[in-house]
Amino acid sequence: TSKDGRPVFLAKRLSDRSTTEIRIAIEAMIVEAHERWGCELFSRVHSDREGGLGALSMDLNRVGIAYTHTQGQDPSANGLAENCVSRVAALARALLARYDDDSTEATRRALWPYAMEHAACRLTLYARDPDQYPNHKDILPFGSLVLCRIPPDATVKKTDLRAFKGLYLHPSDSVPSGHVVAPITCKQATGPLTMDQMRT
Repeated sequence: TSKDGRPVFLAKRLSDRSTTEIRIAIEAMIVEAHERWGCELFSRVHSDREGGLGALSMDLNRVGIAYTHTQGQDPSANGLAENCVSRVAALARALLARYDDDSTEATRRALWPYAMEHAACRLTLYARDPDQYPNHKDILPFGSLVLCRIPPDATVKKTDLRAFKGLYLHPSDSVPSGHVVAPITCKQATGPLTMDQMRT
């Protein structure tokens, strides 16, 4: 929760389940919670018996963060966290429901981590301003078609377009007023881009 007692939901995608990836994700969430959402500095990280987190216990203790855990497969022992995860996952599944008919399973799998990040951000925004449910001004609907300007530092030919179409994924946690977009018509992009100039 933030300093004013409102819940904060966080999710970070992992390229793998290595200790390094988990460490980077935890560090990013700690910074986001404190800087973006006004949470107190973390004093404890709690989880089930997940190997990657357990391997980080000494690193966490070194910076004054206690690591505690419950038995895996025992949701009742960590009910609040399990409830939060369930809420984020349920919203992420709802966001991906629009792709059930015309998308492959691989497409839905690829979009799942982004849907989780979108859902976590949306739930946090709703907790802060419930009057803006379901269309919050700071976040577009997941998968919205947007038009983005090519980044100034991108290598483009004179014949290339200066803008591209993309699918809106979620607000950026690293670029102020930025958003993460999956390009549809940008030859220069090999994956999602963070954009600060776009329109629907």
